[in-house]
Amino acid sequence: MYLIFLALMALNVSVEVLDSFPLIDRGIQDTNRNFEMKVDMIYDDFNAQVQNFSEEHVYPFHGQALYIRELADSLVNYVMTNRTLMIAMLNNIGFEEADTLDLIDLRQKDNYSRSTRFWMEEGGSSGGPGTRAFTLREMMENFKFEVDSILASHDQNITLGLDTEGPFYRGDTRVDWQTYNFDRVISVAVATNLSRMVTEIRNAQFDAISMHAL
Repeated sequence: MYLIFLALMALNVSVEVLDSFPLIDRGIQDTNRNFEMKVDMIYDDFNAQVQNFSEEHVYPFHGQALYIRELADSLVNYVMTNRTLMIAMLNNIGFEEADTLDLIDLRQKDNYSRSTRFWMEEGGSSGGPGTRAFTLREMMENFKFEVDSILASHDQNITLGLDTEGPFYRGDTRVDWQTYNFDRVISVAVATNLSRMVTEIRNAQFDAISMHAL
């Protein structure tokens, strides 16, 4: 995982490094599938409690867990939909084909201008309001706020990850989250990093619904 962050800022990288990203991404995707199975098992337990106990016994925990799932699924869908759209744009292929494309087959792996434009300029400018990067940051912050609020109502507190505050640096210059993750970052690193974000989202969801209060 550390290799991702070492290479995220690289603009000129070797073929070996470029080809390592698909391998890393496959591992992350496996992790994400495992998280989804674990999360589903917890929801199965909730459903069993609904069947075996009174509504008063499981309320509001069951409803709050479902709300967390709604938030997490919406956030994951935004990440993965736009990841696929970016891949489709880079490879000039349809959405369905891009959705199953292994990153080893990604064209322009070391291109950063098109991925930067996709995330930081379309719909706005410089990663500001209207851009995909800005929207993603807002959605992440809302997810964390809502989950933290639910946990606080049960006197629980956990570290959710999904850091959007930083500080983040490019060299000696402090930059915002959008710039750090998407501005002049090679496309294959962006795609891999988006998969990692899904891991953090599912991990936060798992931790939140695993708390004994929920």
